Amino acid sequence: MEARGAEDIRRDEGLAVMRIVLTANYSPWSRYVGGGQRSTHSLATALARRGHRVSVVYTRTPLERFPVPHSVEYRVRWAGFFGLRSRMEAPLRGLNVITVRSVVGRILEEEGADAVHGNGEEAALLPSLKRTHRFRLVITPRYPRYPEALLGHRGMLGVAVREPRYLLLGAAVRGADACCPTSRSAAGMVQAAYGPDPSRVRVIPNGVHEAYIARGHEWPGDGILFFGRLHESKGADTLLDALGILGAGAPTCTIVGRGEMEASLRRRAAGLGIADRVRFLPWKEPEALADLLARSALAVLPSRSESFGNTVAEAMAVGVPVISTTAGSVPEVVEHGRSGWLVPPGSARELAGAIRTLSSSPDLARSLGEAGRRRVLERFTWDAVASAFEEVYRGS
Repeated sequence: MEARGAEDIRRDEGLAVMRIVLTANYSPWSRYVGGGQRSTHSLATALARRGHRVSVVYTRTPLERFPVPHSVEYRVRWAGFFGLRSRMEAPLRGLNVITVRSVVGRILEEEGADAVHGNGEEAALLPSLKRTHRFRLVITPRYPRYPEALLGHRGMLGVAVREPRYLLLGAAVRGADACCPTSRSAAGMVQAAYGPDPSRVRVIPNGVHEAYIARGHEWPGDGILFFGRLHESKGADTLLDALGILGAGAPTCTIVGRGEMEASLRRRAAGLGIADRVRFLPWKEPEALADLLARSALAVLPSRSESFGNTVAEAMAVGVPVISTTAGSVPEVVEHGRSGWLVPPGSARELAGAIRTLSSSPDLARSLGEAGRRRVLERFTWDAVASAFEEVYRGS
């Protein structure tokens, strides 16, 4: 008997199969990659597993050639990226709105779509497609912070010149049928920056990759793990300063990631006299990261800004005790003193105190880790996120 796919099963159960197009700048396989690209990939995978026809439009430069894994469960479409290589501050990335609109337009012409879901400023021109095609346009703004000038609606010319992606995102938000930030904190910033109709705003958090949920923590674990982009917003420099304060009693630390701060972080560790206690590893796939988390005593993720906090939720899913900060949306993911430990962003002294407290209190650390895992399993799975987006795509 021929195997029946999720789409057939969905039809048999009387459920609608939707044609869904997602868009994102860069891709999960680009040289530059962050939480937005990984979240788009995970959502697309979850929607496909629920029986929908899913295409994702990513951008890549003319020189980039990398294989798409055979395991990908949705259709990948490529739009051109204006630049020679993928990097966060690519000066012409705003022009990607042209190529993304073109590719999405072709998909609409060829097969139509029930919903188009943008995940950043690449969606700025998609509202114009609604003049000739019928679909629900959904936007998930994924920026962890916004320029003060934009939030105060002053100095807009400076924003347009220096950071045009924020104005492009505004065009997408204002033209969308629904705006779905990943946290209440992010929703507040989007409201202040762009003023969407509150009735069109619905908070839908990110989910956690199944690799983290599948891997339980190995108590008691050893050392500290930081993972994420090596960017000022993620706070790896604060972690190194905290380890410097702890001195000879500091735990060993592994920093996993890539980004423009790697060289300066290595110099900082040497300058603080802790280079022998800190090792740097390149970015890892979820399965490898989950294994590192499972064998660590603490995950320390001292972000200065977050629109959701993917790494925080991923560490919690494994069950490792998490130390993070009160920045942005993190307190919506972590309950201080119950499912993790939070300190003010940028405070190396308070971070050092938190590391000292949990390192010397194994029972407390274990209870935080176990509570964090339970919280993720209850609230932050990609299947639950995909179900919530189904309602938005239907307009219900």
